[in-house]
Amino acid sequence: MAIESGRRIGADLVERVLAPVGWMQQGIAGLLGWFNQERWTNLLTIVGLVLGNLVILLFLLQGQDNRAIAFVILALVAPLAFLVPELSVVVFISAGAGLFVNAMYFAAGPGLGTGERTLILTFFGILSARALYEYVRTPASQRPRLFSFFTLILLLFWIYYMIHALYIYIFMYNEPPPDAQIDAVLGVYQTSLFRYFDYHMIWIGIFPLIILMRDYQRAKRVFTLLAIVMVMGMVTIIWDYFAPLPIFFKILFQLRAAGADEEGYRIRDPASLYLLLVGFFCALYALGYARGWLNAVMLGYIALGLMAILITKNRALWAGIALFLPLVLLWKPPSALLKQVQMLVIAGLVLLSFLLHPRIAESANRVAYEAMQRWSRNYAFGGDPRLDPSYQDRLRELEAFQRHWDRLPLSQKWFGAGLEATYGYYIPLSHYGYRNPRFERLFVEKSYIHFSWVARLHHLGYVGVTLLALTLAAFLIRALLIFLSTKDIFARILIMGIAGSTVSMITYDILHQTLDSGAAVPTVMLWSMVELVAHWQRTGQIDVNEETAS
Repeated sequence: MAIESGRRIGADLVERVLAPVGWMQQGIAGLLGWFNQERWTNLLTIVGLVLGNLVILLFLLQGQDNRAIAFVILALVAPLAFLVPELSVVVFISAGAGLFVNAMYFAAGPGLGTGERTLILTFFGILSARALYEYVRTPASQRPRLFSFFTLILLLFWIYYMIHALYIYIFMYNEPPPDAQIDAVLGVYQTSLFRYFDYHMIWIGIFPLIILMRDYQRAKRVFTLLAIVMVMGMVTIIWDYFAPLPIFFKILFQLRAAGADEEGYRIRDPASLYLLLVGFFCALYALGYARGWLNAVMLGYIALGLMAILITKNRALWAGIALFLPLVLLWKPPSALLKQVQMLVIAGLVLLSFLLHPRIAESANRVAYEAMQRWSRNYAFGGDPRLDPSYQDRLRELEAFQRHWDRLPLSQKWFGAGLEATYGYYIPLSHYGYRNPRFERLFVEKSYIHFSWVARLHHLGYVGVTLLALTLAAFLIRALLIFLSTKDIFARILIMGIAGSTVSMITYDILHQTLDSGAAVPTVMLWSMVELVAHWQRTGQIDVNEETAS
């Protein structure tokens, strides 16, 4: 009986103690039952508005008006990008290239970053969320195929690369990166949220693009918006050459001036360069197929694009363009070749008539002369381009790397020494523009190597280099197969433009490490088009057999 009474008292006590929990559960259940979809929407909207206004008020109270304005812009763009897939794709590609997002420099204030990485990853998250939402809601029979031999190899390379990046975040997060050694030496280094970031990490964005542009008409709207971005980038390059733009526009379009000498004013690696090249090769291949007023548009774009390419004065890039140019001009049926010749002859006559104007002739002669001066560096040093002082610096890097490579263990040769591994090559701070005499005796160790494939061999090992090479080769092979399988003119023009930009980018990358930069992002993201053309053919959105102009 005593035990029975004790159990009864204990159960009663537990029931009394847990009674508030039960009441809370009943209240929450009743509240959730009261909320329908409309009330949930209103509540979330009100909470979002209150939190957004609190953030804006916080910035205003701290005197950071620019940040408050920037936050409002982002708060408006992010939902719009999710709701409008075309905008989401264009914003992500533009941000990945470095276009427009660095305008946040003026909002962040002096001494702070531009927020470029945060914005790129934010737009990538929005793009991926929208792609996942549409993929789930799309019937299985209408979903695009995400995997081919090309995308599988790309996915393997991305996973391998992310393992290397993850190692830095886990084991080296609090260590200053090698490219921040100068800041660390001078005592101004600040730890950033993103310890390591480069643009190989967002190559996986190809998959969301395949999902979002599975509809042919939506894809054409995306190309129209991208064409506007291409033209804006091209115009700013030419404008900055003839009349230097204000600093705001230089930062907005990432126009890095490399100074002026006997070769003239040079704009180094503008953010829109390879996106511009996609349009350039597309326009070249479209000659002979375009009709009516489109011929004038194509010829005008080609002329301005050629001027922008010459203004950048990138000899290695010119070599890549020259390598692909015969293919894009000659791989056409005879009728298209004949019409192309007619268009080029007419364009030549129009150009000659323009050159009769003194100002136009002076500008054209200036661009041509400076381009020739730049190209003459190939034989200006004893007839051997390897005697160029800039190339000699690369050779000294290579010699230091070879000594370092010989001492590496076999495991690091196969799997890489890490994305931030140095190689025993030291340079004085005076090399970076610090003119105080003491900086000539203060050295820092480099991790950057101009020979890009040598750098990748050091950082990623034989395995990583092989995966990247296979990725590039797989894309070109896949593009060739899809090009041969389709008769749709628009699809062929698109594939030829992307392949031409890719080949040009690869040749320039040999000496400058372009593939891991933001300028390469538009071309890499447009690799998704080769998979989409196959999807459009399977679903009957473009004709497989007849040669049609879309």
